[in-house]
Amino acid sequence: VEPTPEPKVFVTAPLTGITFEEGSPGTETFSAPAVSCKIDNVFAARPQYNLNKADIVFVQQVEGGVTRLVGVWQSQPVDQVGPVRSVRPMDADTVAPIGGIFCFSGGQAPFVKAAADTGVYMASETSEQGDGKGSFSRSSSKPAPHNVIVDMALLQSQHLDKAAPGKVF
Repeated sequence: VEPTPEPKVFVTAPLTGITFEEGSPGTETFSAPAVSCKIDNVFAARPQYNLNKADIVFVQQVEGGVTRLVGVWQSQPVDQVGPVRSVRPMDADTVAPIGGIFCFSGGQAPFVKAAADTGVYMASETSEQGDGKGSFSRSSSKPAPHNVIVDMALLQSQHLDKAAPGKVF
């Protein structure tokens, strides 16, 4: 009699709905918090860093017909993301259902407060510079204001106390 093989167990990436065999390389990130980041989307900002590895990308129209993006990373590790831009009025509603961490480069106080009121960890270029955090930097390869970069792996590793996102799909 042949032994019955152990049934395979699968886990689902919460933001993409893609399933993987439990213990597969990379599945350890599924328990980490999601990081939503405001990303520049003008010609001078391109190419963006690791936008192609985001689980979800929201396109938002801002002033003058310009668009900005909110990329959300969680199911696969990335090193850097950017260029990071400022928080806008619609960001609180975008990041609230995802939770985790929201990174941005600054913004008007009412918009920052609205996003903070959602309970996400607010990671701004200013707040992440001190106390040994160091997850934000400026790249010399692009002109300001299109040069703010976040070290995604470092930022995420500093906030593992934040919950992983719920399933979207």
